[in-house]
Formats: sequence, structure tokens, C-alpha cells
Amino acid sequence: MTTARRELTLLLIVLTAAALLLTPASLWAQENTEEPVHVFVGQAVLNGVVALEGTEITAESEGQTIGKTLVQEGGHFILRVTKPTGVMRFYIGGIRSFETQVGWIPGTTTDYTLTAVGVAEGQKETGPAGPAGPRGDTGPQGPPGEPGETGPPGPPRTAGGPEAKKEPAPPGPAGPRGDTGPQGPPGEPGETGPTGPAGMQGEAGPTGPQGNPGERGQRGPAGPPGPDGNAGMQGPSGHEGPAGPQGVAGTDGRHGENPSTVLLITALGAALAALAVSIGTIFLVMARVSRS
Repeated sequence: MTTARRELTLLLIVLTAAALLLTPASLWAQENTEEPVHVFVGQAVLNGVVALEGTEITAESEGQTIGKTLVQEGGHFILRVTKPTGVMRFYIGGIRSFETQVGWIPGTTTDYTLTAVGVAEGQKETGPAGPAGPRGDTGPQGPPGEPGETGPPGPPRTAGGPEAKKEPAPPGPAGPRGDTGPQGPPGEPGETGPTGPAGMQGEAGPTGPQGNPGERGQRGPAGPPGPDGNAGMQGPSGHEGPAGPQGVAGTDGRHGENPSTVLLITALGAALAALAVSIGTIFLVMARVSRS
């Protein structure tokens, strides 16, 4: 039972490895099967206006269709064209456009505008104009026009005649205003008027720029030396340092202790104690200085 499980596990491992090794190759083969194209992006214009949405656009070469798409909103299109065998020609709704294309570069996108004139497939030709419709209602009266020119004067009336008994005719409308006449010559200058009062004093002007500094004068004589400063306060005494190690015991003399040796040892111990106190004082002062 254990051997069968091992064999089954080994088989699953081998199949998984084979699938992982074969997957990239299959994907690469699938990518290589896609045919390269040259993409044309632009707007289709039919009879002077943008082509209607849904109009078919085709690209042909040597009678073979190498690209096909539909017009989108606003007459825009995206046409993918495979490799041609000759000159490329484009059609908008079955009508051949004025543009042709010779160059074809795979993987390239080119801005292109297609124009054609004619009746596209699926569209009807424009029929003859219909008869004129009935006459519409009369519109509102327009504004009054400008007054006409004044007519010529009538013939003179005869005294005592029938014309003299008639009432005088009302005056005609005023004629248009004549052009402005030329300007007259300037008049003589008038007398000089009295002098007016003095005006208020104006504000002070801005301060001028600062002048250049003058030349440096000669150095004066040195002053007398100042008095000596007061002595600083004495610092606090340091802590007593630790006692030094005990010296080595001297060798016993042949005939008792020598008094000079005892004095020497005592002086040496005092000197070591003083040295320890000095070192402790120095460390204490340095610590206080660093804290301040």
C-alpha cells in the first residue's frame, strides 16, 4: 500500500512539472500565431459630413479584404489592416475613398482621415423636390419706415381766385438734418486772469540713497591699561579620595628598626594620600564643569 502511494505521488509530481514546462511554450506558440497588423485611427467623412455610426469601412488590396471595421460615434473608426499584397484602398459604406496607402508597417498606429462622395450601401438616393406647400398666414405688421424726402413747393395762389379762399396747407414734415459745417476760425485770446493763490505745500520726497562711507581714519593711541580684576571665588573643596593601597612591609633589620627608614615610609604614605586627594579633586572639578 505504501509503495503504491509513493508511485502515485511521483506520477503527480512528474505531470505537474511537465505542465509547468509546456505552458510557456504553448503560450508563446499562441502569441506567434497572431498576424501582425497596421492600425489606422481617424474619422470618416461621407459627402462632406461625418459618416453615420455603424457604417462599414473596409481596406482592400488586389481585390482581397485585409481589414474591416464599423464607424463609431462622431465618425471615428479604428481599422486593423493585415499585410497587403499591393496598394491599399479604403471604402466607406462600399464607396471608394479618395485616399490610398502604400506603406505598411506592422505594429504601427497612423492617424488617417477617409473622405468619399456617393451613396453608401443601405442608404437611399435623394428624390426630386416635392410640390410647394400652402401659403402661410400673414405675419405681423412691420415697424414704420423712415420719413420720406420733402416734396417740391406747390404753385403760387392767385389773389381773389378760388385758391385764395382755401385754408393754408399744413406744413410738411421737417427735412433731415444737414451736415455739420466746417469749424470757424479760433477767437482772439482773452485777457490774462489774476494770479491764483499759492497751492498747498507738497509732500516731502523720498529719502535719497545713503552716501558712500568715508575713508577710514588713522588709528588712535592705545588707552591706559585697566585695573586688575577681582580674584574669583574659591571653589568648594573636593571629596576625599580613596585611601591608597598599603605598601609592602620592609625587611627586618639585623639589629632592630632604623629610625630613618620609618620616617621615609611615613613620608611616602603621606605623599600617596595627598596625590589621591588631588586626583579626586581634579575629577570632581571636571565633572562639575561638564554639568554646567
